[in-house]
Amino acid sequence: MKFYIILILSILIFFTGCSQLNNSTPKTVIKETQKLKPENKKLIYKTIRDEISMYKLRGDKNYKAGYNYDALLAYEKVNFYEGYDAIPISKIDKINKQARQISKNNYRKLKKYNKKDKKRILLTLNKIMMNNPNYKDTTELFENIREDRKIKIFLNKLKNTLNMEIINNKSTTNNLIKINKAYENLIKYDYKNPLAEKARNILEKGHQDLIQDAKNSYNKGDLNIAKRKFTTISSIYKDDNTTSRYLLKIKTKQNIKSNLQTAKKALKEKNYIKAMEFSNKIIEVERNNEEANTIKLKAQNGCNQEISKLIHRGIKSYEQKNLDKAKNNFQEVLILEPNNNTALIYTKKIQRQLQTIKSLEEK
Repeated sequence: MKFYIILILSILIFFTGCSQLNNSTPKTVIKETQKLKPENKKLIYKTIRDEISMYKLRGDKNYKAGYNYDALLAYEKVNFYEGYDAIPISKIDKINKQARQISKNNYRKLKKYNKKDKKRILLTLNKIMMNNPNYKDTTELFENIREDRKIKIFLNKLKNTLNMEIINNKSTTNNLIKINKAYENLIKYDYKNPLAEKARNILEKGHQDLIQDAKNSYNKGDLNIAKRKFTTISSIYKDDNTTSRYLLKIKTKQNIKSNLQTAKKALKEKNYIKAMEFSNKIIEVERNNEEANTIKLKAQNGCNQEISKLIHRGIKSYEQKNLDKAKNNFQEVLILEPNNNTALIYTKKIQRQLQTIKSLEEK
């Protein structure tokens, strides 16, 4: 219901003016809404949807960064505009609980710190500000300590370092690494600093460019280069899902490549068991891998031919009463095919005969 109220209010602001809004009755509002052209209604609806998406994205980013207070504000706006709990109350309650606990724990620490250790006090107050700036006298303490001369010099140094990195930025990987380092140093003590917001925007744009560059290397098949690029990205943008996903893909592809080489070598050396083992490892991950399936088929055919030869030799040795040689032939069959019925039967027969011969010799 709230969503529709917001929609109607937005329509009136855009098309009837604020003065008309003050004098409008509900019936007038409905009539004014009905008069709007379909394309205008779509435009207003899209504007509201875009704003909701913006707050949702902002909430997610803040929550991921540990800015629980800002995340809650953004999520509450999402629910207000939507008119229902688009962000579950359970999630909001969880964030609220986390924020309260973090604020409580850090406020307790303040009492234990030496008053001369102002940097540490500032850092702790900043953590509380990230979670609940309304907790007791946190805001007042935070503003007071920022007025301290030494702290001002300290913060100015951090800001100047970040500002210089921003000025010298040429959007290279090294530039972004330096900006990120200076940015992280600043937000530890002053996460709401306007310069930090500027750095965040640069890092976000840089992130998109770096991801695209790394993807291009991946798509070209330059896996080692792509891995190096994605690893660098992960050092700047921690917990980045795209980077994690591509690093996993690269690892999988490199494993496939390595297993293919091993399977090919084993097939060439007529080590059919090993060839099938490593081709199966590939097929488990990439079912339709043409090379792996071809190697497996060749290995199976080679294995079947080898089994036929060994069984033929084994039976011939058995008939010639060369039991030890026959036993070895059938054992080789069982290595290639553990459930081969012919080999199992002959192995048992040979084993019994060898035991009988041994017992007779002992007598």
